[in-house]
Amino acid sequence: MLEFKDIQAFILSGYGHQTYSCFYFYQINDASQARQWLNSLVPKVTHAEQRDPDAEKPPTAINLAFSAGGLTALGIDSETLSSFPREFTGGDNFSGSANPMSSNESADLLQDWGDSAPDNWQFGGPQNAPAHVQLMFFATTKEELETLCNQHKGNDSHGVTEVYQQHSNRSGDREAFGFHDGISQPGIIGSYIPTKPGQRSVNPGEFILGYANAYDQKPPSPTVSNSKDPLNILPDNGENQRDLGKNGTYLAVRKLEQHVDAFWDFCAEKTKNTDGSNNEDKKTWLASKMIGRWPSGAPLALCPMKDDPAIGADPLQNNNFVYSDDPNGLGCPMGAHLRRGNPRDNLPPDSIETSIKVTDRHRIIRRGRPYNDADGNEQGLMFMAVNADIQRQFQFVMQTWINSPKFGLMDENKDPILSGPKLLAPAPNGSKESVMVIPQEPVRQRINGLKRFVDVRGGGYFFMPGIKALQFITSNQ
Repeated sequence: MLEFKDIQAFILSGYGHQTYSCFYFYQINDASQARQWLNSLVPKVTHAEQRDPDAEKPPTAINLAFSAGGLTALGIDSETLSSFPREFTGGDNFSGSANPMSSNESADLLQDWGDSAPDNWQFGGPQNAPAHVQLMFFATTKEELETLCNQHKGNDSHGVTEVYQQHSNRSGDREAFGFHDGISQPGIIGSYIPTKPGQRSVNPGEFILGYANAYDQKPPSPTVSNSKDPLNILPDNGENQRDLGKNGTYLAVRKLEQHVDAFWDFCAEKTKNTDGSNNEDKKTWLASKMIGRWPSGAPLALCPMKDDPAIGADPLQNNNFVYSDDPNGLGCPMGAHLRRGNPRDNLPPDSIETSIKVTDRHRIIRRGRPYNDADGNEQGLMFMAVNADIQRQFQFVMQTWINSPKFGLMDENKDPILSGPKLLAPAPNGSKESVMVIPQEPVRQRINGLKRFVDVRGGGYFFMPGIKALQFITSNQ
């Protein structure tokens, strides 16, 4: 039974009706002052307890998360920190000011190269002040968001310094490239949120610590010795320790700049008519083949030839499909972004049953908020992956499905949207850059000259504790 009142609601809900949001990142300068401020926020943090069906949806929400350096700055000792996963802390290379996502090892794993290299990040990089605390605000109106931020954001008197902030206004259901987004999410067994056709539910331990995961085992959870919790705030884990992770999760945060003009210019250039004029239908066709859906949200698996806005807008249809009836990718290419991020029942050379089992073990909950900077020079997505195992979920998806040129038995074919074209180990006499393969009969089509259409502008790994764990972390230990 999920303990909803101890779970931050952000894990279960994307707050779809709260279209305005702001994400603050802080460096902790004075632990005592910071704990006092954060402790005052804990009662206001939005938890996941189910509201009365007749009650109005809440107009605002607040959520909190901490980096490994932030936990250290707040007084969490090294023994407790060592119980967190290496991917979160950096392991033996841990430093209170370091960000494991910006390490050289992580940059190679996530392929954060070139303009996406951590040295170029706006926050979370080695050139930036450490981001210890992530404070998230959500509201239904711009005025409510401003009031919420003004009332509760941190400042010097709270012992923190703001190192970055990002506002967002999700005015519609489309991301910056113009495609209907946020359609496909895994369901959580035991949640009161109903699933939709085509939505697979997985064990809660894939996303919430303290519960069985897809292996029917509880994921490793950070712990605190009994002596360090004299008020018994945290639950007993049955091993003479207190469970600091129970009802919490990890966030992989990435600010992603989308090069919209470059993306559509590329698609236009590759689909020109023989006389050199633009072919708008073919341009949209190629873009959709790269994404895996048409702009309306209609999946290529159901609408391989043309867009069907009615299906795209219908939540009972737009996610209700499989890939096993399109094993060769004639409808949705194997290399399409959508298919790589969630291969469903078709992971060659595995059987349907094995493919489903493997896919279920590597799902993430995607929480994304579009942004468009005031100067109009940058737009994209504040992306957050919710997962209980950073390595097996977020990092696996990025390394093995998104960035691998051999995903689905392909060759020289990385994700055309999220990944850059550079190949780590090109085949002898082969291309040094990724291509987009579009299966067709009688001859497949290879799209060359791919560019990096999405660049990373910041990021980090954060621990989003349960409410009791928040009380413990922010108390005067």
